Amino acid sequence: MAITLAELRTEVFSPYSYLNDAGTQAARVDRWINQAYHELCDQAPWPFLEATSTGAAPLTISDLASVITVTDTDGVVLDPIQYDPLRRMVNTALTTAGTPGWYYVTGGTVVNAYPVPTASISVRYRKKPTDLSSAGDVPLVPDEYRDIIALGALRRAALDNQAWEAANGYRQEWDARLLDMVSSEIEPPRRQQIIAGSEDQ
Repeated sequence: MAITLAELRTEVFSPYSYLNDAGTQAARVDRWINQAYHELCDQAPWPFLEATSTGAAPLTISDLASVITVTDTDGVVLDPIQYDPLRRMVNTALTTAGTPGWYYVTGGTVVNAYPVPTASISVRYRKKPTDLSSAGDVPLVPDEYRDIIALGALRRAALDNQAWEAANGYRQEWDARLLDMVSSEIEPPRRQQIIAGSEDQ
């Protein structure tokens, strides 16, 4: 069953019931949950944040966090370049049409290609998660690791309550669970090592 914002709130309210006031304190809990959510998403290049958007350049991607690759319609991978060096190199003629060789990002969410292609570009990218706000909102994090978000929020609640030992405990558990998540989501499976024995020789 998916862990929602409502359930994450309950995890924090359980040991710190004074925060469950349906007002200012509860709003702080939502902020702590979202801080922990974004912190977790920033820890590694998680596959669950990958997405693809295709369209004419310049292509606006509202949830763009970072670009992985940009390709043209023939599947040719474009090289990344910064806006200012490119502008100096082409003497501001950034609207020249042609077969693209480079891409650059402007405004944080707009992927441009140069020369400007007449066909579409395809952008493989990592998402920037939006804040959880409604009770039924579900984090992008795989369900089995959403408890890590709760640990991050609980640590902030413990610090707010000056429960230093509890805060340290939550941090240690966060670190351990994060290692589990990296091992599962990022690291390739280890091949089973076969050791030749001497019994059959």
